[in-house]
Amino acid sequence: MSAPTNPNAPDVIRSAYAQLAVTDLGAARWFWVDMLGFYVQYEDKNSLYLRGTDELTHHSLVLRKGDIAALDHLSYRVRTPRTSTRRRSSSPTSAGR
Repeated sequence: MSAPTNPNAPDVIRSAYAQLAVTDLGAARWFWVDMLGFYVQYEDKNSLYLRGTDELTHHSLVLRKGDIAALDHLSYRVRTPRTSTRRRSSSPTSAGR
């Protein structure tokens, strides 16, 4: 793999998980678990933590009850914890903090 062309780009190894807001947790469970075959790793009344068959991490998808259906956030694995701190402090949005 080639090095990033932007020196401020995070040193991302791979994606970690996605978190979706869903309006109907029961319908979302039917789709992701019953239809697509994801495995429930943890659940409570407001969330489901899911993973696929061959995944080694605890979860790769989080479904949380929300007022509107939306992508809440994406998470990535970076090479070192320092990478995350260094990149965040040099981002354009952190300049005014």
